[in-house]
Amino acid sequence: MIPHAQHTDDEIQEMVRWVYSLEPDSAVIVSPGFVNSVDIGTPKKTISHIQLVANYQDGGSRWAPPIDVSQSVTLRNPSWKPNLPMKYLGRCC
Repeated sequence: MIPHAQHTDDEIQEMVRWVYSLEPDSAVIVSPGFVNSVDIGTPKKTISHIQLVANYQDGGSRWAPPIDVSQSVTLRNPSWKPNLPMKYLGRCC
């Protein structure tokens, strides 16, 4: 971790006190999705796939440029069957 030179000593002490005040398994939740589940509600039809996208950007510092990254993953439903004639699926004569 790079130094926090932009903060005063009092601000740093407050951050450290906050970190040390956390209890294991406390109710502090940074962001939904960190619990290995994503609620997509109740779909009205069968879903063929879901794409999850995560973006992160920080403010950088005097010593380092901002970090700006994005990652995505596509989850496919193995039980989904397309409603197409067989010739479009490459299984026809």
